[in-house]
Amino acid sequence: MTGQPPPPRRAVESDGSERAVSDVVGFVLVFSLITITVALVYTSGVGSLQDARTAEQLDNAQMAFDVLRSNVDDVVNRGSPARSTTLRLSAATLRAGDPVTVNVSSANGSVSRSVTPLIYELDGNEIVYVDGAVLRAQGGNAAMLAAPNARFGDVALVPVVDTYVPGTAAVGGGRTLVTARVVDPERRQVDRYTEAPFHANVTTTRPGPWERYFDRHCTNVTTAAAGARTTVSCQLNASTVVVQRTAVRVTFR
Repeated sequence: MTGQPPPPRRAVESDGSERAVSDVVGFVLVFSLITITVALVYTSGVGSLQDARTAEQLDNAQMAFDVLRSNVDDVVNRGSPARSTTLRLSAATLRAGDPVTVNVSSANGSVSRSVTPLIYELDGNEIVYVDGAVLRAQGGNAAMLAAPNARFGDVALVPVVDTYVPGTAAVGGGRTLVTARVVDPERRQVDRYTEAPFHANVTTTRPGPWERYFDRHCTNVTTAAAGARTTVSCQLNASTVVVQRTAVRVTFR
């Protein structure tokens, strides 16, 4: 029949379809936001957790090296035949470092020894034992945590702890037993110098801590770089200088 208006359109189906699409889009956006948030929290959280673990391991290693220093002092100065220190390495390594040269000179003679540092290394951080001192280093920065057992005054005492590591020079993972033993207790060498001027120097790849140490106890402190190593020198203000040299064998097991 002509002249009749067309039947009304059924909008219900169209409204339901649009609502369903809107719900799906909303769900996708919310899910994406949650995923991104979780990823960011996970990434930053894992990094912070790893940093905290590294800091804790380094602090524990620092305390262990304080014990190591005391144990080496026992065999050098207190007559102990041998002393052992346990280190937990986990992801760290323990190794023998490049030699550090210690030299003491006077007008009537000199002593020079190359000693082997012991180095705990973790993620670019190092704890170092060398010649009675404990250092902590990262990159080009280093600090002296414990000083050598030298004595300064009218009679200066300069002990040289001549550590060396035979056999295995590096270990990693688990627990490691570090044993220090005087090579020959009857052959400790003591040299006495009485003719000034007296000078002491250390040649090392970590000169900063030694320069600051000499600044506190000596005069005329100088540095001279040669490649990766720097010689830090100073003048000892004394009438007599006594140098005690002790060879200490260090093993890792």
